[in-house]
Amino acid sequence: MSMQDDLFPAQDPTDYPDPVGMQQTAHTKSWISTVGYALPYALAYVFAPSQLTQVNFPLSGIGLSLAVLLLLNIVVLGIFRATQKRPLEKIECHRIGVLTALLTLMATSLLMLHTLYDISAGEMSMTALQQNGVLPMLVISGAIGLFINYIAVTYGLWLLQKLGLKLGF
Repeated sequence: MSMQDDLFPAQDPTDYPDPVGMQQTAHTKSWISTVGYALPYALAYVFAPSQLTQVNFPLSGIGLSLAVLLLLNIVVLGIFRATQKRPLEKIECHRIGVLTALLTLMATSLLMLHTLYDISAGEMSMTALQQNGVLPMLVISGAIGLFINYIAVTYGLWLLQKLGLKLGF
């Protein structure tokens, strides 16, 4: 037995609780399975606000974004419960949140490059993005957007589900 073994004895990983309470069970859906929920969520999250604005929906800005988030969370929770016959686990909310945030980041970055900078997909290269000064803006806005979208989707799903379970839905 080495000195390091004496100082740091082997620990059973189950001795410590998960700090955020996410535990995988036999029913937990894989990352690939949760893409089926995250992809439509991300696409609707990106395109629904502009479509609703075009049809003169009474909300705009942050109010519209919150309404779309609430509606999408209700839809995802309903579809998941209908197909799986159980509520989402916290780790599944996390997976849907991560995937939705990443997919939203990709979609909004491509749309921003196309609309603001008139850069087509064929013209996109790291060199072109650096020459136009777009790369720093993409990194900063992407990091902020990724964080906000992850928090909004993950905790929106989890808290709405908890509220629904308390109310008996």
